[in-house]
Amino acid sequence: MLSSLVDATVRHLVPTDVVTLLPAIAGGGTIGPGDPADPLGAADCELLRAGELAQPVNTASSLVLAVIGVWILLRARRCERGRRAASTFGVLTILAGLGSVDYHGLQSPVAQWTHDAGAALLVAAAVAVPLWRLVQRRPPVPGWSRIRGVALAGAAVVALTAYWSGRTGTVLCDPDSIVQLHALWHLMIGVLAALWAGALWPVPGPPPESGTSWADHRFLYRIVRTAARVVWRDIDTDDLRDLADGPVVVVANHFGGLADAVVLMSVLPRRPRILADDAIWRVPPARWVMRRIGAVAVHRGRSGSTDNRSMFATAAEALDDGDLLLIFPEGITRDEPSIGRVHTGAVRMAAAADVDVRIVAVGLHYADKAAFRSDVAVRRGGSVVVAADERADDQADVDQLTDRVATELRAAAPDYEGWDEVAALRCAATVALETVDDRRRVAIGERERLASAYAALPAHERDQVRIAATEFVSTGAATVERRHSTPTARVLRTLVWVVALPYAVVGALVFAVPLAITWLSSKLPLAPAVRATIVPMVAIATFGIASALVIWSGAVHHGGDGVGLALSLLTVSFLALVYVADTAVAVLRSVWHRVGRRRDRRRVLVAELERITGVPVAGSPGAVGAARAAVELEAGPS
Repeated sequence: MLSSLVDATVRHLVPTDVVTLLPAIAGGGTIGPGDPADPLGAADCELLRAGELAQPVNTASSLVLAVIGVWILLRARRCERGRRAASTFGVLTILAGLGSVDYHGLQSPVAQWTHDAGAALLVAAAVAVPLWRLVQRRPPVPGWSRIRGVALAGAAVVALTAYWSGRTGTVLCDPDSIVQLHALWHLMIGVLAALWAGALWPVPGPPPESGTSWADHRFLYRIVRTAARVVWRDIDTDDLRDLADGPVVVVANHFGGLADAVVLMSVLPRRPRILADDAIWRVPPARWVMRRIGAVAVHRGRSGSTDNRSMFATAAEALDDGDLLLIFPEGITRDEPSIGRVHTGAVRMAAAADVDVRIVAVGLHYADKAAFRSDVAVRRGGSVVVAADERADDQADVDQLTDRVATELRAAAPDYEGWDEVAALRCAATVALETVDDRRRVAIGERERLASAYAALPAHERDQVRIAATEFVSTGAATVERRHSTPTARVLRTLVWVVALPYAVVGALVFAVPLAITWLSSKLPLAPAVRATIVPMVAIATFGIASALVIWSGAVHHGGDGVGLALSLLTVSFLALVYVADTAVAVLRSVWHRVGRRRDRRRVLVAELERITGVPVAGSPGAVGAARAAVELEAGPS
């Protein structure tokens, strides 16, 4: 059912001229260069066809192996040790995939050599690296774990089963089918290569030194990270690694409801203990989730109790144990772009602990908190240390410390007079940063920092900046994502886009319903803060259900082979869909906004900003220059 559904859907809805690598087009006609009598690939079940690709299904799965090699190569940059070796392993995986593409698809005169040599080099590297480490008396597989071992063993069993069951003449061989077991063999080789690369060259994860580390909650962390990547296109975060140790209370603005918690959990270096309204515990599924994430209930009377002594006791005990608490000190979600009254709870919890506690302000800056696939920046603010001998019942000291916390939070978070001011100052910041360096995309973190610096100007200067930006927009100009790069980078990006396009089409078909429902939920006629809570919940539920249905269908109709194929299809098609869609939207916006004399109007606005602030906008290039301009603006002109 799974193969026939995908086969029929893609055949009828996808133009064959743009999906030449899709297995779906193998169902009709001839599409390969090889002579059907050519022995290359004849033992691998799939029917040999005339045309550009001899075995399209096996060719496409070989290309996925090469894509996995690209992922291993990119991952190597995050390795603390052995980056060159890890990069080499990634390159060999790419060569093995491309050799298999040549063997099953193009069938060039050297196809047998490229296929066998690529596979041999990959196997040799996988064996040689741990052996060499043993010779040097070093740990041969530093990233080994029981879970990884089980995954490697399971993938190896599936791979070998697929290989021998997918040979020509076996019971399961169907030469005309879109589901080829030899293709699954290719996919599982990619999975084995990725798992083995992770074991040989581990990437450091969130530090597990103290508190409730993410190392103890890997499954929860993966769910949160996946949800964040689905809902938001880009999460630009400051360095938060210093929050990995010791008792810490993170205070953040509460503009986005559930979205705030999802974003912060996805970027913090360890699992936070979130303080949340006890009304959430009244819903059974939510109660189970809150217990799993270690949340602490705050009683506000909605459930019949206002006694928070147990809450303060639990929080103090968690801080004594070195945990990280996450608090939204305004108490409620706000739709206004400013910080409301900051309550004393964070300081009182810190004072109740028997250890020194850091209260760290973190600001969340949403491009559009209720939009699907928007951007968000996480800015780290200053900190306030509450000494172990501080008394929670000393109201004067508590109020004084709370005022300091509120000051740090307002400096880190958005704090504007209204949404008109937000739009104007963000526009001014974007234009200024484009002038600093017009060869790259303006990051939301840089834009928000500079916009906040404009908002902190004296009232008369801030008003002048707002008026100048408003006039700039009123003339028909607009800010736009820039994607300037070298010609070589543009060619490579285009090639990647073309290769990813067929898989993106499959992803659009598989995830059409979840995408539509999530997008519609972002357009509901509700308050933005409510929509910001609904969108992540809808995305997690709909994408999870769609993925589960595809995996279930594969398991029912094709057993373990179907599960492996479904997982590979879901992963590759979703990543391709995200990349193709985001790139296409950015390019279309850039083309649309290039119409007109926008560059001249931008020069006028930049000159006005320099006159008002006294700070040269184009003083230094790049991200360093953008940060320096914001710092100079905050300090005032010299």
